[in-house]
Amino acid sequence: DRPASLIAIHPLDEAPLFEPLLGAVRHLLLDGFDLMLVLMGSGRAEPAIRRQIRSLGLTPAVTIVPLMRPLRTVLAGADVFLHLKDRGLFNAQMLEAMGVGLAIAGAEDPTSGLLKDGQTAVLWDGKDEQSIYGCLKRMLSQRESTRQLALNAQAFLRQQCGVSNMVDCILDAYAAAKQTAGRRPPQAVG
Repeated sequence: DRPASLIAIHPLDEAPLFEPLLGAVRHLLLDGFDLMLVLMGSGRAEPAIRRQIRSLGLTPAVTIVPLMRPLRTVLAGADVFLHLKDRGLFNAQMLEAMGVGLAIAGAEDPTSGLLKDGQTAVLWDGKDEQSIYGCLKRMLSQRESTRQLALNAQAFLRQQCGVSNMVDCILDAYAAAKQTAGRRPPQAVG
């Protein structure tokens, strides 16, 4: 019966990125959902984001904290990890969140390929407040299916990122490189 806890770990460099999320959280609170949102990060837009939080009356439910370590311990106390934007970089925090069993909601992540809508995550259009609202409302209303989504993500992670799978991929890459090297004509040295 505790409030649902949502966590987003993202640089606070773009205030417009957070506007739809904050608007969706405001509507969820008005609908009677008991939740807390933690924005973890820092950046040049932090003062503007704090002003948005205050102007929407979200200070009791939304907080900004700097990046904390050990991250695994922090994530273990949350329920849902929010992936706000694919930055073209591998999102190690999202991988860690999946590993500790958080449900994932957010924007598509073509960089890692870990987020599969309805299988390992619930995806939204990050620029559309209604899309974010609908996604989070479903997750908060249907806690058992949200929990199943988190379990699916953990299983997918074990299957795709387990040690044996990684060793198999390395061996395959080595065999392919060896085969390719065997086809090349010898090169002169010197």
